[in-house]
Amino acid sequence: MGRVFLAPDVSNDNLIGVAPSDEQQEDIALANAKYALAVRRMRDKVLGGELFFDPAWNILIELYVAYGDGMPVTVGNACIAAAVPLTSALRCCQLLQQKRIVVRERDPRDGRRVFLRLSEESYKVLTKIFVGGPARK
Repeated sequence: MGRVFLAPDVSNDNLIGVAPSDEQQEDIALANAKYALAVRRMRDKVLGGELFFDPAWNILIELYVAYGDGMPVTVGNACIAAAVPLTSALRCCQLLQQKRIVVRERDPRDGRRVFLRLSEESYKVLTKIFVGGPARK
């Protein structure tokens, strides 16, 4: 696996140089989110997933990476990403929806399937987190 470097905090006006564009910040954030996901998976594989319990964060990273890759995420796949029992994962998805962090949408082609995606605001917040500093508005 290649190295991924966090971008410096470019919000300080005293820095010399050009701040990354919004598109570059999103690219940096996506690369860092993918790295975070890979590290979590490796950690669980090596140390055992039962030691770590953070289903909401697992779901949010998965949704962020999927959004960046243009891939829809079903509720079922989000539950798998949570790495907890199904009922716990479903409660977590419901809580994220109630807090308007994620949005549920029916598949227009197959009404039996439901997708989860990040709300626009959540996407912006996670981009700030994954880019390593405040993203410019």
